[in-house]
Amino acid sequence: MQHHKRLDNAEEQYRSLGASSTDYMLLAAALAVPLYTSGLAILEPATGGMSVVLCWLGIAVSYMVRLAGIDHSVTRGLGWLMLGLAVMVGANLDFLNNVMPGGGFPWQLAPAAFMCWFIIAASFFLWNDDTMLFLLVPGIALFGVQSYIETAGHFVISLILFMASVAVLLTRLHLRVMYAAARAAGYSDVRALYRGPWRGMAGPTLAVLSVLVVGGSSYFLAPQIGGAVRKLAGEPEIMFRPPRFSTAGAPFGNVSRQIGNGPLTSSNLPVLKVTSSSSFPYLRGFALGSYRGNGWTELGGRPVPLSRSMEKAASNVDRAVVYFPPKPPSPRPGRTVTGLIESLNRFNAIAHVPGPPVRIEYDGDVSSVAGEFLLLARNLGRGREYYVESETNEASAETLRAAPLSDRQVISERYERRSRDRIATQVRDLANRIAASKSTDYDTVIAFMGEIASRCKYNLKAERIEGGKDRVEAFLFETQEGYCDLFASSLTVMCRAVGIQSRAVTGYLVDPASRKGNAYTIRDRDAHMWTEVFFEGIGWVPFDATTNVEEVPGGGVGSLLEEEAQGEGLKWAAWIGGSVLALVALALAIGSLRTFMIVRRTLTADMRLLRPLYTRFLRALQRNLHRPKFPSETTFEYARAYQLSTSNGKEALTLAGAFDRALYSATIADKAELARMKAGVDILSRKSRKNGK
Repeated sequence: MQHHKRLDNAEEQYRSLGASSTDYMLLAAALAVPLYTSGLAILEPATGGMSVVLCWLGIAVSYMVRLAGIDHSVTRGLGWLMLGLAVMVGANLDFLNNVMPGGGFPWQLAPAAFMCWFIIAASFFLWNDDTMLFLLVPGIALFGVQSYIETAGHFVISLILFMASVAVLLTRLHLRVMYAAARAAGYSDVRALYRGPWRGMAGPTLAVLSVLVVGGSSYFLAPQIGGAVRKLAGEPEIMFRPPRFSTAGAPFGNVSRQIGNGPLTSSNLPVLKVTSSSSFPYLRGFALGSYRGNGWTELGGRPVPLSRSMEKAASNVDRAVVYFPPKPPSPRPGRTVTGLIESLNRFNAIAHVPGPPVRIEYDGDVSSVAGEFLLLARNLGRGREYYVESETNEASAETLRAAPLSDRQVISERYERRSRDRIATQVRDLANRIAASKSTDYDTVIAFMGEIASRCKYNLKAERIEGGKDRVEAFLFETQEGYCDLFASSLTVMCRAVGIQSRAVTGYLVDPASRKGNAYTIRDRDAHMWTEVFFEGIGWVPFDATTNVEEVPGGGVGSLLEEEAQGEGLKWAAWIGGSVLALVALALAIGSLRTFMIVRRTLTADMRLLRPLYTRFLRALQRNLHRPKFPSETTFEYARAYQLSTSNGKEALTLAGAFDRALYSATIADKAELARMKAGVDILSRKSRKNGK
């Protein structure tokens, strides 16, 4: 009998085509969008950047594994591997979240943290098209979280970019399936199909154009459609308003700390423990640099490593090294405050201190920025601690009034030229009008605080300031509601507008009520921003524009406690829901096991031996046929197909007849017959393994 060259079936053709680098690049582009915008949504671009880099690393590893030609039998279990990764990420979510810059996502957004880390973990195991497609699901879910908090900016544009990348990827994967089917059917020139039955078929280009047209039309036409619907509902007129573009960066420029981004969510999560015999109002973290209209840039200057001192540590910090930061410019000797600070729940790269530090003891390297803000080389993880000595500046009002008047002209030019602050004309005019009647810098600052308090109210639930508006200008003259970042930014910008040296500072407000013995507990809801003003011969003095301001009912500091209670309720609901799901899964597993045992008990001893032998027989045939047995196909027909694909398949036909008699006849095969069938299957398996390679 003449032997014809076997034609690869569609499944083998599909595996031989494989995914290209373009497919993996498209997936990397698609996943980068939700990962990075998730970091922007919590005002931590570094978190988004870290997630993108780790995900791209995983995708690169997966592509190299794919190029190496991983066996198809290995990829069959990737679904279970993904399930295992999900369990591992969930079990270690707290640790993984804290690894992210800034402590990661707040606990209210734990699902976002889970999805980010699951995408990162799964990106290392994208060894077939199924897993590539599956990983798009958590990417879509991340957009769902962002649509709820909506602080990232450019949400709709980001979603359209994500959809465009996904559309092209899906189209390419579908085309590969069609190519495989065509090649298996005998087409040698698949491209020729484009001149025939595939002519006019949609491709990647049309997919991208469709997404852009539909998404863009929806974005721009939605206000008109909504207005028409309201008109039909009985409104007197249609008012079309152009869509408002979010301005996370443009037209102001890139910033590291945006302000006025909408309602805050804070928790009662303890983040730091400060042991000190002294009292102090703030824990300074870091100062901000230039004002860009929508937020602040980072403080300029490269971190300068501090030299290790040979002096013996005064604290009990394990393996502590003593460092002496540079003395701040023109310091006025103040009260020395010492404290032992321990991280409770987050990783911190910034050393939070009660005032300008003069000594720090830490078990790692320490750097300083601007001579007084400290960075820890090894992130301060949970349970780690450092000891610090600071000098708090507590000059009286009389002392501050007696300080020399700052050179307003020189300082104004410095902020305009060097810092390149963008101060709105309306804000500058207001500041100059108030400062004109004041004779000292201190009285000017106090007058600014009074003006802000008379105009604005404190509201943790204030709406986000959108559009191309200057945030301080909109806060002072339009919305007139906000929280600490808008108050502190307004005071700092007004001081700079008239030539008073000032800066915005971030850190924590120390709650005296949290003190137990000599220990203060600093919680997530204590995060704060205030202003520091420089006085000649005295140094930087803190001013808090939120002091004694009126609070919007339900939006004051106390509202955080209500949110905390609601958050605790959500936690309990999540635990209960998870427990119910776990019980359901356990019940399904027990039911499946029970069904398996019942079926097993109904089988005779001979049938228990025959079933795995029959499975081995079919697997041996499949190695050469490269397809499973069709449900409508008998065992003999399947063996006949095997015979046609090989030079000699008589033993397969013989075994097929033996299995049909044993499985479906009234007589049960005896032990001798089972032994002969087993020997035949062993021989056939060895041959099929050799021929199937």
